[in-house]
Amino acid sequence: MNFFEIVFVFMFCCVAGWINEVIFRSIRNHRLINPGFMHGCSLPIYGCGGLIMYCICQVDVSWMGNPIFKLMGIFVASAVIMTILELITGLFFLKAYHIMLWDYSKEWGNYKGIICPLFSLVWGLFSIGFYYGIYPWLAPLAIYVASQPIGLFFIGMYVGIFLVDMIVSLDVMRKIKAYAIRIHERIVLMNFKQQAQVFIEKVKKENIFSPIVKINDHMKRYLLSLEEKFNHKNKK
Repeated sequence: MNFFEIVFVFMFCCVAGWINEVIFRSIRNHRLINPGFMHGCSLPIYGCGGLIMYCICQVDVSWMGNPIFKLMGIFVASAVIMTILELITGLFFLKAYHIMLWDYSKEWGNYKGIICPLFSLVWGLFSIGFYYGIYPWLAPLAIYVASQPIGLFFIGMYVGIFLVDMIVSLDVMRKIKAYAIRIHERIVLMNFKQQAQVFIEKVKKENIFSPIVKINDHMKRYLLSLEEKFNHKNKK
């Protein structure tokens, strides 16, 4: 793999994962939800996970012989690797920013609400789907795009937008961290986003795409209102 092929796979999985999460969470919550901590249409954990799966797919496992053993081996290895990735990501944001990007605390066998057996199973099934359904056409597509000037142009555009979005989004996370430390609680990001959206909708009529394209602005304004309430309460 060359560098641009790697970036394209990461980009593809970031966006595909974001679309998947938007559909799932929006249907579940009956409103448009922008998942993850970034402003735009990217979920880095899906990008990293997809890139790992892309590398796994290139490993020669023909020595397993029996297709059932091969399927089980891919399932177990992928479930373990993706769970470890989820654990590392979740612990990082919890320790560094006092923020939970997701919350599995109501699921059986969960660890700190970050990982649980149910979603390890889901990641394993997703990985099987990736191995047999996505990789066979994603690999040649990535190689083709990474070899075309127009493809390199769009990859470069994505990288630039992604880096700016990352900087802006982490700045918002730092503001949420400061608030979390003040109230001595950890923040569940998805709940916080929904509360921010409800707050803004009460203040100003928003269009249907506002929850997606302005979520960081919502959170900043919501944080400001919380800080004002917090300061007012302490003055009393």
